[in-house]
Amino acid sequence: MPKTGLQWLLVMVLLLGLAYPVGAAMPGYVVIQTVAGVEVFMEEELQGVTQPGELFVLPLPPGQHVLVTRKEGYAEQVLDVTVESMKSVTINLQLEPVAVQMDVLPDEPSIIVVGLRTGTLELRSLPQSGGRIEINGIYYGDTNRRLRDFPVGSLDINITRNQEAASGRFVLEEGETMVLLANYLLTPPQLIQLFDVEFVVENPVENFFLEVEGDYATADVRDWSEPIRLMGANQTIRVTNGEDYMDLEIVADLYESTVVTVEIPPLPVIRTLPRGSLFMQPGDSALVSASVVDVDDQVVDIPIRWSMIQGEGTIEPEEGNEVTFTALSGGVHVLRGTAQFSTTDIVIHVPYDVAGRVVDIQGRGVEDVDVVFHNLLTSVQTDAEGYWEKTHVIGEVRASALKEGWLFGPGYLVLDRPDDELEFRQVDIGDRVEYDILGMPVAMRLAPGLSFPMGVQNVATGEVENDFWIAETPVTYELWYSIRKWALENGYTFANVGREGSSGANGAPPTSRRYEPVTRISWRDAVVWANALSEYQGFQPVYVNRGQVLRDALDAEAVDNVVALDTDGFRLPTSEEWELAARYQGSDPWAGALEFPRDSGHFWTPGHYASGASGHHEDVMATRAVAWFIENSGEKTQPVARKEPNQLGLYDMSGNVLEWCFTADEASRIRRGGAWLYNSSYLQVGISNSYDPSGVYNHLGFRLVRTP
Repeated sequence: MPKTGLQWLLVMVLLLGLAYPVGAAMPGYVVIQTVAGVEVFMEEELQGVTQPGELFVLPLPPGQHVLVTRKEGYAEQVLDVTVESMKSVTINLQLEPVAVQMDVLPDEPSIIVVGLRTGTLELRSLPQSGGRIEINGIYYGDTNRRLRDFPVGSLDINITRNQEAASGRFVLEEGETMVLLANYLLTPPQLIQLFDVEFVVENPVENFFLEVEGDYATADVRDWSEPIRLMGANQTIRVTNGEDYMDLEIVADLYESTVVTVEIPPLPVIRTLPRGSLFMQPGDSALVSASVVDVDDQVVDIPIRWSMIQGEGTIEPEEGNEVTFTALSGGVHVLRGTAQFSTTDIVIHVPYDVAGRVVDIQGRGVEDVDVVFHNLLTSVQTDAEGYWEKTHVIGEVRASALKEGWLFGPGYLVLDRPDDELEFRQVDIGDRVEYDILGMPVAMRLAPGLSFPMGVQNVATGEVENDFWIAETPVTYELWYSIRKWALENGYTFANVGREGSSGANGAPPTSRRYEPVTRISWRDAVVWANALSEYQGFQPVYVNRGQVLRDALDAEAVDNVVALDTDGFRLPTSEEWELAARYQGSDPWAGALEFPRDSGHFWTPGHYASGASGHHEDVMATRAVAWFIENSGEKTQPVARKEPNQLGLYDMSGNVLEWCFTADEASRIRRGGAWLYNSSYLQVGISNSYDPSGVYNHLGFRLVRTP
């Protein structure tokens, strides 16, 4: 005859008594009689689940115990139990459904809210399920679980397993399915968003695949016909054939888009023509070196850029001589090989020598200046009198003079004649001040208050009444991180933690990329951070609301209704101050400068140039000299001050990252300057656009100014 629950209890008591050590306190027992599917916990550890038609028997040592029972749809119950040795305590547990208040509605018409905005949450845990889910302080069961029709908005999510918590704040959008993974294999555990990414591959080539490197994992993608799930928003995608990279790198921010386009540049068409020329696609170039050639009765063996091959002198290789080449398409190495040429001409430039001098404002020679010949990737250094010796160059060459702490103009000189002798002269860029902030130097230049031409067409007039100091570079992540850490300890709050450049980890300690601009901070964050820096340096903060210093970037109403005091603190530039500093050339009229007002002796960079450039934005060489943009950035931010400064001594005014300005455009705020992911048209100093003050982007940072 089958045993009853009490009979089983007696058998268990007998067996445990025989197995227990002599002299030890024998356990007691808690017997729970209730419906099936009730989970019984003690100190957050699951002790078991009630089964249909069975008593739940739990042996416990003598003493006081707290048990918790849970079942979906029913209220959680806490049981205080006293257990005595060799005795049982029976609990007849009556579950109570979650309380629902019922009221009689009045007869008057009711207001009905239609269209609750919802999304879907998928909550998982690794290595297995069982993590306790709390969202905005409310318990939603355990992983793995899907929550449909969940209200959208900001969600503070905490998933706890074995007393280890993985938590984070996420924003659920309407109609979105957000997948989150609590990864307990990491130390400390991380709550990571998973993204289903679609790769669109243009111009695929044979035997290539995508190598994906993210914050938490790496992967090889060989079949992109279906979406691929990746961990974390920050992903770097490279194209490789399994042996070496093809020098193509794409930085993806999956918060902005889960569709990643990978465009592989087409292979150039190379063939031998009757005159021994190499034909390739527009924009391509080649490095060509010829064995045993005769140029004006001289035997030479030199590399020659194909883009320079035009009209002066000839190479006549003997029948069967090999010419080695490396073909380039859009800066990506795609083909290497050799070509056989017949006894026909290959046209080249004839080499020549160039010399020159670098002088200061008074015309005295400047020693130890590096004169760089950019498209030859070579440089020479000046002697004690400012001269350099004759230098062997080939074809059209662009040169500039560089020395730390000095600025020389013109920024670029184009050499295309054998009799060229160059002179670079120091540019008077006015006063400079440098602050030591937590061991980090922050330099600023003094810009004059003047009237100046505005806009791309130079038809508007701007005016800045007073002189102002402006930082030489955008705020770096290292400076942002250090001051933000101090600010958090001194009563400041930020809406965003910031990112190291375009693809760093949000809020992480600085790495080797610390000198890249901070990104993913809002206009409100920048205003509050400027106040914190002012306070740290002992200056009076600029930004207040109702007489109170702004310290909380989450208080949108207070920050958006800011009042800017006329104090000595750090602040954002106005749009007019930014454009004046980007265009100012002082008394130097080089590179097509505009004199404004007429006969004033004040010269300005034209509105369709990049800041500091010697030619308009479509002049690739002139623009590359001063700016990081889509054609030379590698599709990511770069360390500040690696390009040439403008005539005021400011770096990265065009390109690298856009910069917040204080000026409002209705409810938005102005940003200026172009960025690493835009083409050259966005670098024009006369362009002005605006973003919402809460917006955060991986191509937008800020620069500081101060009132003297």
